[in-house]
Formats: sequence, C-alpha cells, structure tokens
Amino acid sequence: DMISIMLDIIKVGKIIILSNDLDLIQIVRKIYPYCSCVGQNENSDWIITVCKEDGVYCAKYKAFVYEKLSVNGLYYFLYEIIQVIIEEIMIQNELNILHGSVMERNGEAFIFSAKTNGGKSTLVFNLNYYGYNYISDDYAVIDNDICSIVPVHLPIKLRTLIPTPEIASENVIVRDYNPISIENYYLVRPFSFSENRSYRLRALFLLNRNDKVSCINKLDYKDSYKNIILNSKEPDMKAVKRIASISLNLIKQIDVYELSYKDTFQCWNMLKSLNN
Repeated sequence: DMISIMLDIIKVGKIIILSNDLDLIQIVRKIYPYCSCVGQNENSDWIITVCKEDGVYCAKYKAFVYEKLSVNGLYYFLYEIIQVIIEEIMIQNELNILHGSVMERNGEAFIFSAKTNGGKSTLVFNLNYYGYNYISDDYAVIDNDICSIVPVHLPIKLRTLIPTPEIASENVIVRDYNPISIENYYLVRPFSFSENRSYRLRALFLLNRNDKVSCINKLDYKDSYKNIILNSKEPDMKAVKRIASISLNLIKQIDVYELSYKDTFQCWNMLKSLNN
C-alpha cells in the first residue's frame, strides 16, 4: 500500500510525498505542520518518493537520490529537498524573496535580517517563546500583489541551542550530522506557528547583536530602499530588479530599522515600545 501526503504552501503550490510507510505522516508533520493525507490521484509537478525497507529509507526527488537513510537522515532530506522545491517554485513564479526570518504578532508580520550566522534564527526562536508566532526562517516571501508576507513553515535551523530558552524534547526534531548538506545542526520545531495565510508586513529589522549597546534607529527612505535591495535572497540580476521595482512602494508602507541588542529580553522590550 502507498500513501500520498500533501504539503499546502500558500502562494507557492502543493508538494506531494508518496511512500509505502503508512506512518510517514508523523515524520512529515514535524517538518511541515500544514500537511495531510490525500488521494493517490492528487496532481502536482513536485513529487517526492520515500520508500522504507528493512528499517531504512530511500528518498528521491528528480536527480536527488539518497539511500539507507535513518529517521534522522530522512528529517534532513525532507527539510533540504522541500527548500529546493520551494526555491524552484519561487523562481518559476517570480516571487520576491528577502533574506530574513519572519514572525507574526497581532496579525502583522515582522522581518528580522542579519548576516549569515548573525543570530536571526536564534532570535526568532526566542521571540516565539515571548509570544510571537512563527512564519518562516531564512525566507521572507513577499506577496506580489500586496504588501504582505507568505509563510514558509519549515523548522528553525540552529547551530547551537545557546542562548535559547529551555526547550522541551519535542521541540528538537533532530540533532545530528546532515548527510545532505554535510554539516551538523539542529532542526527545532517552533512553540507556535502563524496561521497558513498571508500577513500584512509591518517592519523590517536589520539586526546587530553586540555586548556594548542596545538601541533601535529608524532608517530614512534612502537607506531603507538600499537595505531592502541588499537583502534580496536571490542573487541574480532579474530578481534584484524585481525587488528594486517594489521597494519604492514597500518603503511607503513599512518601516525599516537598525536594531542593536545585547540579549533577547532587551530586544523584546524595544519591539514592545514600537507596538505601543
């Protein structure tokens, strides 16, 4: 017998996972919360095949084939391959993508951007603990039609759990060596997710974590425009031109800030002061 599992990623598309493992839905739900078992006749251009034999998995997507995967290896495969598919769809649909993690509070979305290993994933996980709902990690997908954010509810990728609040065992999906990307890291399930819908974008924060100062500064139009373009997730010129074309309209509707902070609690208090 085979099961068919559908991941519903709004504004992006439907990804189908076919498997002979009838319990696979429990694994998939840890990687993507908005999924369900569907009929075999469900159509999609993006199909992943996962077969279980003798307690190990063989996973395939197009030219990507990995054999003898443990459960932990399968978690990593699904996380990496779903990202590959989402990026393929985003490029195909010419969606606008910024490099940043996104949280939601009171129906509004906030982008947190930083350099690689700059602490944005750790910050958004901590903000999740402080009452913000999780939208996406590393992808800020801007709806082409309106000034809003499209959620991508993949797990949060953390290279360390320090400094984070106490994490329940069910939050850590896997901590192991990833055979796909050849590195060690955690995949962590957020405490709470946003709903599976678009959210109005309120602000973009450029993060700078340091031990000397905590402050927040609103950027003017010129610097806001420049930083939105510099934070384009896709490096090709066509994508940058798309971001440039929407940035003038975007900065009329959102605020862009530089946010320097020592720890999450101080950051949270500064964010609260903006919302009051």
